[in-house]
This record gives sequence, C-alpha cells and structure tokens, in this order.
Amino acid sequence: MPEVDEVYFNGEFIGVLSGDDSVWKFNDSLTVPITKVNFPSAPGAVATNTVSIAIDTANRSVLLSNRDVGCRVWGVSIDWVGLKFEAADPVYLLTGLGGNSQGFENSNYIDNVKSSTGLRAKILDHSAVSFRLGCRPGELAAVQDHANSHIDKIKEDSELHGSHEFHLVGHSMGGLDGRMLIRKTENTDIPVKVATMDGQPVYQDLKASSLITHGSPHLGTLLADIGGVLSSGITDLCDLKPATWAIANPTLTSRKGAKVAVIGAAADGNDDQSLSLTEVLGNQVTDVGEANKLYYILYYYDSAEWIVVYRDVFGVPVPGVELSLIGDSQLNPNDTMVTVASALAATGAISQTELDGVNHGTVIEGTAQSTAISIGTSSLGWGDLK
Repeated sequence: MPEVDEVYFNGEFIGVLSGDDSVWKFNDSLTVPITKVNFPSAPGAVATNTVSIAIDTANRSVLLSNRDVGCRVWGVSIDWVGLKFEAADPVYLLTGLGGNSQGFENSNYIDNVKSSTGLRAKILDHSAVSFRLGCRPGELAAVQDHANSHIDKIKEDSELHGSHEFHLVGHSMGGLDGRMLIRKTENTDIPVKVATMDGQPVYQDLKASSLITHGSPHLGTLLADIGGVLSSGITDLCDLKPATWAIANPTLTSRKGAKVAVIGAAADGNDDQSLSLTEVLGNQVTDVGEANKLYYILYYYDSAEWIVVYRDVFGVPVPGVELSLIGDSQLNPNDTMVTVASALAATGAISQTELDGVNHGTVIEGTAQSTAISIGTSSLGWGDLK
C-alpha cells in the first residue's frame, strides 16, 4: 500500500501527509479550527500544542499471508512543523505636546476601538519635553525623539504579542510624531522577534500600515511663533513652527504604502466668530475668554514675528521686543490651537475630514472618534486579517 501518515493536532485528526521513497516532500498546509489552538492565557505566558503523526496507517489493517494483520512498510522523518494563523494588527494611540495620555483616556478611545472593531489598542506617551534646547527649523529633533521613544515601546509590545505590523492614531503633535515614525520604520529595518521555530527566533521588521491624525498641525501653528523666545529655545515648540513644517511636510510621505488620513476641526460650530461655553467645553484652554483670544489670533492672522523696538526712557533709547501679527483677507477656521487648513494639509493624505463645533480637546472624542474608526475600517485596513 502507498504511504499514508495521519496528522493529529491536540489529539484531533486534521489530515494526512504524503511522501515518496528516500526524498523530502513539502506537504500542503492543513487547516486547524482556531478553537482547537491553545493560546497563552496572557502576554509572555506559554501554551502547548501537540502535533502527532501516525505513520503508515494504510498498512496497519493489511491481512498478511500468515494471517497476521498489519505490517510496517514505510518510515517517515519530519523536518519541521509550523503553525500560522490570521490576526489583525493593533492600534497605537500617540499623545500630543507634553506627552499626556489623559485626553485619550478620558475619551475612552481604547474601549471604543475594541468594541467597534475587536482590535487591541494601546496609548503610547512620552516625556513632557525632549530635553533638547535650541531651534533648527526642519531638523525636527523633538519629533524624532518622540518617534524613537514610540518605536522602543512598539518593539517591546510587538515581541510580547508576536506581531510586527500596526496602525497609528495621533492627536495634535502626536500625528507629526506618527509621520516621523512611519519614515523611520520605512528607512531602517527594525527587526522584532515574533515567534520561535525549532528553538530559533523568527524575526520580522516593524511596519506601520496607516496613520490617522486628529488636529495635527501639518503646516505648523502660528501659536508656536507667538511663543517667541520660549518656542525658539525649547525644541518641542520649535517643531510646531510653520517655518519648520514648510520644510518637513512635503518630505514626510510614505514610500512603502502606509496610508494617512487626517481630521481637522473648527470650534465655532455656528459660525458667529465667537466661541460659547459649549464650544469651549472639553478644550485644553477651558476659560471662554482665553479660548476666544486663541481662536481670534488663528482666525484673523497668518504669521507673527517679534521685532526690536526702542523706547525713550529718560532720554535714553532702551531696546525691547514687540509682537507683530500679520494677516490678510483669508480667514482661518480653527480648533483654538490648529487651523483646519493645517490639520488637513498632510502631504499624501488619502482622506481629509473637517468637523464643525469641535475644539482641540474634543477632536479625539465623540463624532471625531467615530469618524476615525469608520475611516480606519473602511479605508486603512483596520481589522484586515493577515
């Protein structure tokens, strides 16, 4: 009889192997119901699955001439066995300026992603500032620091869960960090251990599949220029300047297929050029008067510069600095921190969504969050099995 070797997975028959005499032969994949696979009870734990081979089963019932039943005709040697199953990529949420995770936590973003898509999501924060001083437009030193910090955490998480591809969601500056993270993973191979075979580690390179940005200043924000000496001395603020993103925005496009979708917001929902208490609710700047000041600056002005002026003090010209705001007839709807035009300006974005009546704090809540999840599942591959 020809060689027939039965395969059992955790004691359940799943198919047969076929072979030829004295040669190695690759057998096609056998399907195992996912419910039959033993998975670890927690990340980092171990589960055991047993593959058994019943050798030469076609000859075990052969009637021999001496009236005995069964004979041994074939032997078999197994070189390797692999278990592959489809899984969806996780979603990492990148915090904004200051690295505070409270906005994502308060908005229940993780729970809503899980309940809507079944995907695993995790917030990635970073230090309050990058601890660099000086401002060199276009260098993006702080954004690079944040991206490197996120990559380290994603590597650790990927090795824990055996995954290497992922999706990103960024709030405010976190969206800029996400674009840099995509660039870094595309320019440099970053291997992570995702499995073990025959006692040897299996590595895959990290890959960011998509990014959604909420209220991210892809053209910078005028408020960083108004910071004057402070924004010129602290790298995190320098990296939000319009001059920086005039250089950076065209260059931070994916070369390997990562998709980017952007969401921007206009806080003045009824278009009366004034923010009400309701329109300010949930914003980082909670005082209505102060929030309106920020809104007006972004709405009416396009650029700012600090100029040296001399004032006469008892007949002596004393130098000082004065803020000069420059605007034209173009009005700029905004969320009190970032204009809609800047939030939607990411070069190469496949989707641009503007929301009304939403401020810089609520741009990751409610309608904005539901919109992002819908875009993720419909256009960015969230939930696709791989």
